[in-house]
Amino acid sequence: VNQTFTSTPGQLSSQIVSFLMQNDSLTIASITKITINGTMDERDLLALNQYTTSTNGDVFKNIASIDLSTVTINAYDIYRANQFNSFYNNTLTSIILPSSITSIGKMALQSSVNLTRISIPSSVTFIDQNAFSYSKKVTSISIPLNVDSLGEGVFMFCTSLNSITIPGKLKTLPNLQFQGCSSLQTVFFDEGVTRLGYNVFDGCTSLTYVSFPTTLTKTGTSMFNDCKSLASITLPPHLSAIEDWTFYNCSSLVSITIPSEATYIRSYAFYGCSSLTSLSLPASINDLRYDAFAGCRAMITMAQNNPYYTSSNGILFDKKKTFLIHFPSMRTDTSYTIPSTVTRLEYSAFDTCTTFKTLIIPSNVLSFDGNEFPNCSGLKSIYAKNKTPITCPSNILFDDMFYNVDTNNCVLYVPKGSKVLYEVANQWEKFVHIVEYDILSVSSN
Repeated sequence: VNQTFTSTPGQLSSQIVSFLMQNDSLTIASITKITINGTMDERDLLALNQYTTSTNGDVFKNIASIDLSTVTINAYDIYRANQFNSFYNNTLTSIILPSSITSIGKMALQSSVNLTRISIPSSVTFIDQNAFSYSKKVTSISIPLNVDSLGEGVFMFCTSLNSITIPGKLKTLPNLQFQGCSSLQTVFFDEGVTRLGYNVFDGCTSLTYVSFPTTLTKTGTSMFNDCKSLASITLPPHLSAIEDWTFYNCSSLVSITIPSEATYIRSYAFYGCSSLTSLSLPASINDLRYDAFAGCRAMITMAQNNPYYTSSNGILFDKKKTFLIHFPSMRTDTSYTIPSTVTRLEYSAFDTCTTFKTLIIPSNVLSFDGNEFPNCSGLKSIYAKNKTPITCPSNILFDDMFYNVDTNNCVLYVPKGSKVLYEVANQWEKFVHIVEYDILSVSSN
């Protein structure tokens, strides 16, 4: 049963109250749809929401659908004309928005727990923050081609949404836009989008395909955080950087194309990418964060003409091989001698190299950056060739340079006459067994 009201600004509440007073409960309960004609403002939208949600007294407890298609919305107080607001936390299964609106306000349809589809009129150009967030049954939303601005988190935690197309007039896709959209599988961008905010696809655990526009040049941090179904990705050709945590815990990622214009890679960009076995980096890279590959097991191949970095058998160094940046845990070495050119090991350089049993550190290595050997649980012996203990930072995360190394049983071999120094040196003092040896008896590469 459909009930129609013709509204004038500020009067809808009194019309609804009059209707309720004139009809019995059975008549009221039979109404499943409400159609509004005429003109409304924010007061009327609030009233309509109040009387049609089960959280407000079950007034129209069986209302499933509202048709506002012919309504004109006037300005009121701080609210603009033709702006739809205030229908958050409703129990509708269907709503037809006014065809004349140009904007949808903040949290307008947030937590619409039964809506399965939202049709946005083609007249809309702006959708504000969290407008549809937590509407967990919505499977389909079409963003009109004229939309040129969104607030943050418009579609956040729409957990049934499975596909979306981003129109090209929308130059910036703001922060948290699809965070927690756990059923989202495919994303298509029209040409024109230039920038993405942070955590845009964070927690999109079903995401398998993203088609980026060539116009995209900048993304925010944690773009694909926990996108555990993403197996392959081609980044746009003019993207300038891989930001912090971009592919964090993308555990199915096996293939990624880094654009030839990318200049830097930030912290933990590939952390937890356990299926990524190889990664090719272009000559344009000139700035790698010291922890860019922390938690990443991939073999690195650096373009030979890169003037700042080089690689050898999957191991990443600076160009002069004085800094060892990343030793891939994909390698199965049981013994490794750090090259004699190396003077510094970068943060988490040997992260999770579980096959190591023996590690030889040449005397040229003078400092560690922090957490060089986390999870090297197979280590049985370390040969430190420097008579003066290598400097270890005192502010290491968890205060443990050798996290998950069995320092009770792994033997630390040090040059003759230096045992007493290692026994009191920061981090080295953790080793129960420190043995002096003849430095000439251990060959170096």
